[in-house]
Order: sequence, then C-alpha cells, then structure tokens
Amino acid sequence: MPHVQDVFTPCSPSITRTSVWAPRAINEELFARALNTHGRQICVLGETGVGKTSLVLRLLRQLDRSYIVVSCDRSFSAKDIFEKTLDNLKILKIKSKQSSTELDGELKTSFWTFISTRMRSALKDQVEQTPWSEKVSKENVIDGLLSTGMTLVIDDMEKMHCPTSKGLLADCAKALSDRANVNPEARIIFVGIAKNASEILDLDASIKSRLSLQRIPVIDSKAVQQFLFEEGFRRLGLRCGANYVFALSNYCFGLPKIAHMLGFHIATRAKNNNEEMVSSESLRDGIIDAIQEMTPEFEPDLLHAIRSNSKSKKYCKHILEIIAENTSEEVDNRYIAKKLSERLHTTIVPADFSSWVSFLKKPERRNILQNGEARGTHKFTSRLMKSYVYLKSMGVLQGLSTSDGRNNRS
Repeated sequence: MPHVQDVFTPCSPSITRTSVWAPRAINEELFARALNTHGRQICVLGETGVGKTSLVLRLLRQLDRSYIVVSCDRSFSAKDIFEKTLDNLKILKIKSKQSSTELDGELKTSFWTFISTRMRSALKDQVEQTPWSEKVSKENVIDGLLSTGMTLVIDDMEKMHCPTSKGLLADCAKALSDRANVNPEARIIFVGIAKNASEILDLDASIKSRLSLQRIPVIDSKAVQQFLFEEGFRRLGLRCGANYVFALSNYCFGLPKIAHMLGFHIATRAKNNNEEMVSSESLRDGIIDAIQEMTPEFEPDLLHAIRSNSKSKKYCKHILEIIAENTSEEVDNRYIAKKLSERLHTTIVPADFSSWVSFLKKPERRNILQNGEARGTHKFTSRLMKSYVYLKSMGVLQGLSTSDGRNNRS
C-alpha cells in the first residue's frame, strides 16, 4: 500500500502512478494534439493550483516524451533560463556517457528517469561528439534541444517581468518551429498564471502563428469528489463518509492543489490514529493542519487587506467570509446585503458597504477582491485565497464537528 505522500502530493506535480489525478479529457486531447503538431510550440495558462504543471508533465510522460523543467524566479532573465537548460543538457550528456555500456541499468538520478529508453539509445550514438556547445547563449540552447529532441518546460513564467527576456524566449520558440524538420520533438512549453499569453510572453504575429494556447480550467466538484478524495482514500485503505467527501470537494473550489492538501493532512491524521474509517476528529484536525500550512502564504495578505479601524476591519472581514462561503465564483450586492443583515442583526443595503468592497479591490490592499464578469458582482482575485478564508471561518469546522459522517459511507 502506498504512503500518504505518494497519493496526495500538495507540494509537487501529480505525475506518479500512485498519485491521484482528475482526468480532463478535453484538455488532455487538445494538449496531445498540439504536441503532435509539427513545429507547434505550446503555452499553458491557468490560475494557481489548477494543475497546469501536473497536466503538462503527466502527459509528456504518458506520450514518452523526454523533457526538462526550468522554473522561473522573480529575479530570472532569459540568460538564467538558458544557463539552467544547458546545465540540464550537460547532465544528460554526462549520464549518457556513464550509461553507454549499460543502457538497461537503472541510475539513481531523478533527472535520468525522465529520459526514455529510446532517447537513451539515440544519445549513446552522440556520446563521442555532440553538435552543440555548453556556452550560455540562445543559439546553443536551440542547438542543444534539437540535438537531443528534448522538450523544455518553462514553468512559473508569470514571475519573469523583463520584456527583453520574454522576447528572447519567444525567439527560441520561433527558431525551434522553423527548424522542426531537424528534430520535431524539440519544443518549448511555456506554463504560467495568466489569462492571456501576452501577459507572460512577448507576442508578435510570427510567434502567435506557431503557438498553441491551452487554457486549463478548474474542475467540477464531482470530479474532485470522485477522482481525488474517494480514489485517494481508497488507495490508502481508508473510508470516508460520503457527506464528508461531498463537503471537502466543495471547499476546494475546483482546485486540485487544495484537494491534495486536505487529503494529505486528513489521511495522515487518520493513519496516525489507526483508523479505517476517517473520524470527525481526524477530519477536523486535518483541516486545521491544512489551514496552518496555508497561513504563512495567505495570512499576511489577508491581514494587510483588512487592516483599518475596528469597525471597517469587522465589516471587511464579514464581506470576505460571505463571498468565500458562497460556492459560486462571484456574488452580487444583494446577496452580500442579505448575509450582512443576518450576521449583524440589522438591515443592510448595498450603499452601506460599497465603499468597503471598493476598498478591498485596491492595489494597496493586495487586490484581494476584483470585479466579477456580471455587473455589480464581486469575486476573489485568487481561488486559493477564497479557499483559505472559507476554511479559516469557524462555520466550516463547527459544521464538520456537528455532522455525522459514519452513517453515510463511500
């Protein structure tokens, strides 16, 4: 039986056989089609925690594509990307030399496990003479990828802000498209948190025509319930009340990252308590553990957003909790007014809180809220923040402690 950390992986992409994964048939088909299109580069977009990197790496492995991953940092430039790419290709070259006589041997190097047997055989023939230089430059990165047929996955592209660097990476992508006849498997996949590709890449007409844009949406609560929680607990030999699983799936707001985090902490608690059926205590303590893990990332922004005098702080806190507790992505003024009236035991109208909502949308308040798609609606800028505020509210924990999950088993 696998360990908890092998099934629920909140801190790393879900790409192993034992880790739970919610299939996305349409997105997987579109990605595979783009990957098999001659000369096509790929840009994968979506919000934090939606599973962009997991989808990319999982499908690359399923399709037997060799790849390397470079994650951007806020201080990164294109030169840093080129340097890390060439470092990985250098490791590849060294490993190919070490294993030239033992291609079937198993090397204890995580990087090498990504390289397919087919690619190892091809690299064996290139050991003595490689047609690319290790000197850091755009041209040598292009030559290195073409020589090895590697897919370069550049993750966290939203952290790169230098326009010149974005332009250089776009130039690399164009060059690989133009030279796809040399090695059609060499390509770049850009992954970033954005709504439009122009936010993470310097786009012109030439790169747009070579780029496949893949938007990864959130998943519905039924998929979270079935493929992540129910399957994850089953793999660990645990059972969980159906009403508990249903509630947990709603807390995730379609984000696999939250599901993995909650599943990891709840399953860990249940295993430590030697339970076969997840108890309300393990469920509650697991959620508290998840909240504590999220606190360093989200609490500073939350406190900064609501800091003010006591009256404004109280109203802002109520507004955030009301929006978070609604399962819809965005809520209108009438809903907020109704819930505020119930909480404060007095009649509240939109004019009473409109200034506070606007207050929470300001950059100096971390833009914790933003306008919804419909007029007069509001939503969290980040679903992860919405989930954190929701989980942190006492209503969630009180509801779990008073409900009975043992009579309704999944």
